[in-house]
Amino acid sequence: MDKKIINDLKKSIRTFDEKDNPRLYALVKDILDQELYEVLTYLDLAIMLDTKDMTKQMPEAVTNIIVELYNKAIETGDEYQQGLAYNNLGAFHYSERSGHQDQKKSLEYYKKAAKCGEIAAFSNLGYAYLYGNGTDIDYEKAYYYFSQAAIAGMPEGMYKIGDMFRYGYYVDKDENMARIAYIKAERLLDNDQGYFIPCTGKVYLRLGDMYFEGIGTAIDYDRAYECYQRAERGFYEMIRLGDLYSDEALKHVTERQTEIRRILDQELPTIDWAKKY
Repeated sequence: MDKKIINDLKKSIRTFDEKDNPRLYALVKDILDQELYEVLTYLDLAIMLDTKDMTKQMPEAVTNIIVELYNKAIETGDEYQQGLAYNNLGAFHYSERSGHQDQKKSLEYYKKAAKCGEIAAFSNLGYAYLYGNGTDIDYEKAYYYFSQAAIAGMPEGMYKIGDMFRYGYYVDKDENMARIAYIKAERLLDNDQGYFIPCTGKVYLRLGDMYFEGIGTAIDYDRAYECYQRAERGFYEMIRLGDLYSDEALKHVTERQTEIRRILDQELPTIDWAKKY
């Protein structure tokens, strides 16, 4: 491990208050006390610091260390490590949490990550072109990158393909194709190896809406309710991880569950053939 980075870590713990970011403070302290920097790679240490507590603002001193660690990983790592480091730097500069928000720079990092074969970068590039983050909106490029992510087995890319068919972005509007893509995204989630996938809530929200509204299929309130419940759990997890954008989605799925309960209650039969004891 680079001695400058170790010294910067030692300095950083004196520059931010423990109560402002207690989990990150404890992590930095453990790394120094146990000399974990002797066994961790640049990339591993960067990810540990970057993701420790995403509900808190990143202290400036630690922000600079993380950027340096990712750059060291790019300089010294293999293509896989370089791709992951580029992609994480892109996400780092996309978010305001780091204080380094620069969506144009974020886009360039995602492009470099994609060239290294980092599949998460394909979805990130899809979002950039779909919503114009750091670039002009380009639905054709968005479709291309989401397709590459879907082909690689990412549910994130697959459900966004569904969105593009649902609303007619670049492709002709086709609710049946949207339905197929959402179901395929769910199947990709089911192939998960036991870890939480961040887009879980988004996939099940769309499936819930599909069955609630009859998008490309018959209305099925029982199936919609099940999907909204799964979406709710997914959004709760994302909020715990520090995602600021899951609040409205969580509100949507909980309101839909309330509406379905009201509908199903009205459909309950009256049982009057026997006395109640």
